[in-house]
Amino acid sequence: MTDSAFESPEPTVFLVDDQPEVLEILGRMARASGFRTETYQSGRDFLAAFDAQRAGCLVLDLRMPEMTGTQLQAQLAAAGALLPIIVVTGYADLTECIEAVRQGVFDILQKPVEREELVDCIQRAVKHDRNIRRVRSAWDQLTDRERDVLPLLLDGWEMKRIAAHLGVTFGTVAKHRARVLEKFAVRNEVELVQKVLPVAERLGLPVPKLRVDIRGPHFVDSVSPPVVAAIQAGFPRKTVAPEGLLGCKRSQVETRRRSAADTASIGSSGNRHKTFSSSQPLLPQPHESPC
Repeated sequence: MTDSAFESPEPTVFLVDDQPEVLEILGRMARASGFRTETYQSGRDFLAAFDAQRAGCLVLDLRMPEMTGTQLQAQLAAAGALLPIIVVTGYADLTECIEAVRQGVFDILQKPVEREELVDCIQRAVKHDRNIRRVRSAWDQLTDRERDVLPLLLDGWEMKRIAAHLGVTFGTVAKHRARVLEKFAVRNEVELVQKVLPVAERLGLPVPKLRVDIRGPHFVDSVSPPVVAAIQAGFPRKTVAPEGLLGCKRSQVETRRRSAADTASIGSSGNRHKTFSSSQPLLPQPHESPC
């Protein structure tokens, strides 16, 4: 199965705000960029018409009478709705924003919002919603054994290790791996990580958590190879220096290695020298800053 074969519903931008003039402005911005919109003046009206099968995103005001935006978000979360939510508000305080983030809001924009900013956020939210639906569709097609294999692939396990862990042959694991990649429409584990991990927690999938420590080179051994490769490709954000996963240039690492074998002068007189012990750490420790 390929992504092009997945029938994604036409996205709709749902707008909820108690001020009609704001709804008109936001709706005009979205429609000018080719999005279909539906407007609601209260959270209750939106819930009455809500259909979880409809794709798109929700643009929501926080402070509304009867039902606040935070209360609407909580009801949607309780119902298991996966629709990305963009909060657009002019009065939200820090507490309200923190609560919105805890409930999984996609982004928060401040009024008055510029058209480019709103449209860019909507486009990202719609893309995120599409990926959620594709991953959920692929997950639903997996067999029980393929669901056992998926988290191990994401965690970087080699097929021999997976075979021993599951008590099956190497050939059986190879077939399961090929079917998992086919159903998720990816070519390798790196693409699988990039596609699944951003939405795994939201879908409740049993996959490993991203383990990244940007303090120095010692984190590399604790991160699975597919995740490392995905980070190098720019997922989920550029937390790693472009010179490499070690957090410093290779030339600097080599300089550290060479200095460990040499002696360094610690004074301008007396020809006093300090010899580096072979047991001295060659690379930055957790409490030290990277190169």
